[in-house]
Amino acid sequence: MDMGMNGRSVLVTGGTRGIGRAVALAYAREGARVALTYASDEGAAAEVVDEIGEVGEVGKSGAAAFHLDLADRASIAAAVAGTVDALGGLDVLVANAVRWPIDAAEPLGTLDAAVWDHALRTNLEGTAATVRAAWPHLREAEAGRIVLVSSGVSRHGFAGATAYAAAKAGLDGLVAALKWEAGAEGILVNIVSPGFTVTENNLAHFPDEVRESVRERTRRAACRCPPTWPARSCGSVRRPTATSPVSTSPSPGASIEGRRSAKIGIVPDLESFQ
Repeated sequence: MDMGMNGRSVLVTGGTRGIGRAVALAYAREGARVALTYASDEGAAAEVVDEIGEVGEVGKSGAAAFHLDLADRASIAAAVAGTVDALGGLDVLVANAVRWPIDAAEPLGTLDAAVWDHALRTNLEGTAATVRAAWPHLREAEAGRIVLVSSGVSRHGFAGATAYAAAKAGLDGLVAALKWEAGAEGILVNIVSPGFTVTENNLAHFPDEVRESVRERTRRAACRCPPTWPARSCGSVRRPTATSPVSTSPSPGASIEGRRSAKIGIVPDLESFQ
């Protein structure tokens, strides 16, 4: 199926592992030129660039990686500018980068205010700053697209996640207003809210009992998608990344609106916790 991504330029923030890596590779397989960002692991970013070169139709010349720190506006601006220079423009932004607030994993009543503030500044304000930096380039594109990556935690929550849940809920509110501004500029905005997904970070930070609890509460292959989406984007929890290429496809009939999709899944190549 041709998703219309051939030759398009895509920036996936936080693309070195987990969902971000899988999304970057999915775009490459659809023929897009892909840039990704990393916070600290330049080696991992280089490996993904090599993978993109192997699976993508445009080869390694259509791939690039840039450092991005969600707490540093200059870093964000430089990553977007570097992407535009390397890929010759920007058609799609997938704002997936997250600063995992491990230091904020405690009850709100005992959480240090500075730690709370930093978690929100990076995960909410940093994402908004990324959209702001990309906006002029997406406006100039033939079919500019934005995908924000939220989380099911923003609606369901769990103890010790107040800072993370509040930041992700802020993205839900951001897209609700942004869709009106984006529509006026001809930009399509969507938000994806993954449920618990087995990634390297989740395997490292959540004990077996937490993963088992999530598994018991979740129906396998449970997924809600808009009826106009191709069936293959919703057919399996083992392919959670299909939403991003589908929702950014530059279809002439695409509506300019905010849309949420929630999934619980497994990123390819990682062991299931079944």
